[in-house]
Amino acid sequence: QMDEHRGECGRVIVWLDLDCFFVQVHRRKNAALQLQPIAIRQHQDIICVSYEAKKLGVKKHDLPAEALRRTHNKVILEPVFQAHGKVSYNAYREMSTLIFGTLAKRLPPGTLSELCSIDEMCFDVTAEVRRRLPVQQPRAPQPMFSPSEEDEWAGQQTPATPATQLTQTPEKAWPTETTAVGADGVARSSNPASPCELALVCGCDIAAELRRVVFEETGFTSSAGIAHNKLLAKIACGLHKPSFQTVVPCSMIVDFLMNVPLVKLPGLGGKCGSKLKEQYQIMFVGELQSLSQAQLATVVGEAKAKAVYSHCRGIDATLVTEKTPPLSVLSRMSLTPVEDVEHVLAILKTVALDLCDKLAFDRSQFSRNPTTLSFVFNIKGDPKEHVYHVPTVGWAEIDEPKVSQTAADLLWGNFTHPIITRVSIKASEFAPAGTAATFSARGDCVNPRTCHAGADSPTSPPPAKHPRSASGTSTGGRGRGRSAVVSGQGSILSYFTCKKGPS
Repeated sequence: QMDEHRGECGRVIVWLDLDCFFVQVHRRKNAALQLQPIAIRQHQDIICVSYEAKKLGVKKHDLPAEALRRTHNKVILEPVFQAHGKVSYNAYREMSTLIFGTLAKRLPPGTLSELCSIDEMCFDVTAEVRRRLPVQQPRAPQPMFSPSEEDEWAGQQTPATPATQLTQTPEKAWPTETTAVGADGVARSSNPASPCELALVCGCDIAAELRRVVFEETGFTSSAGIAHNKLLAKIACGLHKPSFQTVVPCSMIVDFLMNVPLVKLPGLGGKCGSKLKEQYQIMFVGELQSLSQAQLATVVGEAKAKAVYSHCRGIDATLVTEKTPPLSVLSRMSLTPVEDVEHVLAILKTVALDLCDKLAFDRSQFSRNPTTLSFVFNIKGDPKEHVYHVPTVGWAEIDEPKVSQTAADLLWGNFTHPIITRVSIKASEFAPAGTAATFSARGDCVNPRTCHAGADSPTSPPPAKHPRSASGTSTGGRGRGRSAVVSGQGSILSYFTCKKGPS
């Protein structure tokens, strides 16, 4: 077992996860929610559950009505924040940026970091461990954690010696204890004198320091996993929540994985995992170790089989790397079929506002602007997506009136009576800030627009016909014999004044 992991044992990885992140964000904005049983609701899905609500039986992805029934209306259903009339993650993204940005400024020299999700970040602290070990004798992990009802795999572990009792609430506590686990989730005393295990123990100290920074600077609690690779650190992080950290000694890796649920391995949370369960009647990662790579390939395919074969043995050579900025920024709304002109225009405005908000945030992070906007429309009764690519070069500013105006021109410039079921606007092909248009969530409406109500409209002349090259490229759409106007002489205001809509 040690030989299999010998190449990885030189690394020390810390995986940090903010506890019930969405709940903590809501509590930061509303102090009255502290210690209350809260479930964060997005439409008809519960996406985050506080530990107090979990004790009442509420689970992630419960229906809100079911959660209320099960708790006799004791749980507080908090809707996801909204902006411009639609669900918005802007507040969560901003808080995530604040927390991890603050942490980044306090990292030890040589530490590598990778943002893994809105509430997770992993660190390769190997350089700092090597710097400390010659002069520091780190304390060994103590077997003093007892799995609680809130633990992710409650009921699958044998209770250990109870942890030191906390004198504060979970949101205020900052315990530094570390749990080292084996097959039953209980601490084991491996060989603390071996370089491999000493490095991990030192990593535990660093993880505790990182969590302290997060709490003292932002008030958010977090949990951590410490191991020799990213896979094991992530799995360990979720084992003892909230506000604790867990280390996986190199000598216990295979045993530790025996009772890890199959869905915890990358790529096995969906159809592939279900197929493995059905064909081989297995539920835990440890059971996968009895299957050959060829057997795995018959279920998950050759490419994935190699990764699964390694992962079920705790082997993961993935490096901690700073992720590059996303290639695109998207805003989208799926709808029940809509054909009312004013309703459609309101939807276009909402999507445009959301996109501009996201672009402003993206620019603050990466100092860049998009050079292309892609407009996608799904029309009732038409299986095709209708995509139009519009260059923004020459635009002084990308703001809501400009974007929604362009969307309206494209929609009614290519469809007679569109009944839309989905609208998407995507920004891509980014360039450094200063070389492309800037953005604003709002802007002043300028010149009167040309009405597209038709040539017989008494209020305005018919729309000018522009060459397709001026309007962007269409990859689908039923043309009306003229191109959409996207050159800036748009017509969004006319749709509100003409009332009867386009002809």
